[in-house]
Amino acid sequence: MILHFLRHAQAEQFNSRKHQHDRDRLLSPEGRQKMELAARGFLKSGVKFEKILSSPYPRAVETAQIVSDIFSYRNEVTLSEHLTPEALYHKSRKELLAAWSKLESVLIVTHQPFVSECISVLLTGRDDPLLSINMGTGTLCSLEIDPQWTSPAILLSIVHTDQAALFGASR
Repeated sequence: MILHFLRHAQAEQFNSRKHQHDRDRLLSPEGRQKMELAARGFLKSGVKFEKILSSPYPRAVETAQIVSDIFSYRNEVTLSEHLTPEALYHKSRKELLAAWSKLESVLIVTHQPFVSECISVLLTGRDDPLLSINMGTGTLCSLEIDPQWTSPAILLSIVHTDQAALFGASR
């Protein structure tokens, strides 16, 4: 099984007059534009998925929707509270694994620090993060997972949004 972890695109700065909470932030215009190009780059590079899971925070949902549109994804994006920045992988592991294990490829749109923790646990097989993965906004990390979850994941790629955007903008 392939898990593609995508950190949401660049969000607008927090503004207490505009946002009640950090979770309310939307993507910035630049973030939207870069993610559209990056999603085209992901598509051109052969990324495939059967399901999109996303944090319910607006910046993640917007990112998931951009990717969904570019990939002509026909299903609804599934929202999960287990993918918020505050989520702890080791606490929600069983529910997440059950949701992922029946599919061959899944796109997961989420946040820091959850995404780095999750990737570290999957790569090392340990519940305490040993690796520090720099997942900048719009970065896509692809892992190959043993369907039986008996061995650590294999890192397939990490592609920053700017790299994918260059590929997406090329003809």
